[in-house]
Amino acid sequence: MVCTLTHAKDHVLSGAELRDRLAGKTITDGTHWSYVLNTDGRVSAIDMGKNRSGVWRISAGELCIRVPVQASEDCWSVRQRNTQFFLVREGGAPIEITVEPAPGTN
Repeated sequence: MVCTLTHAKDHVLSGAELRDRLAGKTITDGTHWSYVLNTDGRVSAIDMGKNRSGVWRISAGELCIRVPVQASEDCWSVRQRNTQFFLVREGGAPIEITVEPAPGTN
């Protein structure tokens, strides 16, 4: 019951909100990966301790990422609850992420 009430307070970000809140920022799960979502659509990533590069885009209101570039694309809706962000895929558990300034920005 608590989960249902908490999820009811989530705001699903629109495509414009995704671009506004995520472009030029770093998203991370805090442990396994960190992706810098460059404003030109490139991704600079550290994934399981390895430097990788990829691409990102917004499609149908979802954040879509391909790391490395030749990998298949993963797309998620992004939900916000107060200052917390979550990646959500149909049928999957939400992944809590942190959104931070990209390295070298304020």
